[in-house]
Amino acid sequence: MWFKRGISQRGREENSAPGRIDVLGGSGRHHGAWVFESVLSCGNRVAVEEIAGSAVVLALDGEPSVEFDFQPFKKALRRKAPRSELRGLLQQAEIPERGLCLVSCLLVFCETRVWIFEEGLRITIDLKVPPDADLGEKSAAEIALLLALEKLAGRQFLSTEAARIAHGAETDLMGLPSALADKLASAYGEPGVLLPILCQPDKLYPAIPMPEGVFVVAFPGNESGEERANAALKARTATVMGQWILEKCLRRAWHHTADIPLSLFLRYERENVPLTMKGAPYYELIGSEMPSPLNVYPQETYNVNAALRFAIEEHARCSTALALLQDLNERNRDEGMREFGELMLQSHEGYSPVGLGSREADRRVDALMEFGPEHGIYGARLSGEGVAGTVVALMTRQGLARAREIPERTAFLANAVRPLVR
Repeated sequence: MWFKRGISQRGREENSAPGRIDVLGGSGRHHGAWVFESVLSCGNRVAVEEIAGSAVVLALDGEPSVEFDFQPFKKALRRKAPRSELRGLLQQAEIPERGLCLVSCLLVFCETRVWIFEEGLRITIDLKVPPDADLGEKSAAEIALLLALEKLAGRQFLSTEAARIAHGAETDLMGLPSALADKLASAYGEPGVLLPILCQPDKLYPAIPMPEGVFVVAFPGNESGEERANAALKARTATVMGQWILEKCLRRAWHHTADIPLSLFLRYERENVPLTMKGAPYYELIGSEMPSPLNVYPQETYNVNAALRFAIEEHARCSTALALLQDLNERNRDEGMREFGELMLQSHEGYSPVGLGSREADRRVDALMEFGPEHGIYGARLSGEGVAGTVVALMTRQGLARAREIPERTAFLANAVRPLVR
């Protein structure tokens, strides 16, 4: 049964959701690892309003409105068409890229909540999270939209459903590699805390308050592009290849890469996991036994050892960090933050061997760590999969003052986007 509202009861709802920053572990979010997310103090706001007609109108911040007929989608939804058909309708609608993720979320919401608006719908988006900086701009807009739709439809989300709808919209309708942890952070993160997530796939753990006077600060990068996105996909593929090779050598299997014990990897990796491997011999190894879960190109060379090592070590670092944070108190606060900062720096060093390093990010991290813990800057690293070159740092108020002294090329950018935990 489809739920719908009478024409005389047109409604309007709005909501907002924050951007987010990966503080530690984000490179392993596709491999079942721990990640620590923090939300920014800026977010994206979305309003939904029922209107006359049969169109959906997208009013994107700073861009001309876009309008398209939603009637074909309504017909497909009412007869429970497969998502492949919805994907085809999306392609025909010629929706601009920035609005495509929102329309995809709208479709999955209508499908999963068995709800549809009677006439048309206007979606107005006010974007405050910097785009193309891996700060969760897309996730913030998607979650804000879904929370507004939840109120408009009167259909309450259960558990992590909002994040799952946003994730499914990107993976099933848009065909994008999407991380559920990003959606979870925007949906359930709170200011002033770190949110531990075990990406198997959506195990949320109790948020951990940051010590008084300690901040997570984001330095948005500007390196995002197709080349760096392809490098991230290549590193993810190399990780899967390395896991498969190790499993065959040891005659064992793990559901998630992060489940492989670090000690076991260190014992056997030298003899069993090659430093690099081309796609062609990998296909010869797997034969018809199993299909490759990602696109492996025969003539491409993959850093399988470094990629597998990074995923396993990053998960181990996060496990150490979790125990460290849970044991923090007034007496060991500074020591604990120094240890957490060292884990961030170790994580940063793992990006370059898998092809995800960034010279600009290296300069930014080096500039920050020239001050170091003695001046209130505990640690810094590339964030997420390194695609945008965004750097995240952990620091005190004294560190904030020092960060503002960094030369213009590595300038402190919090004045523009206010990405502080507190």
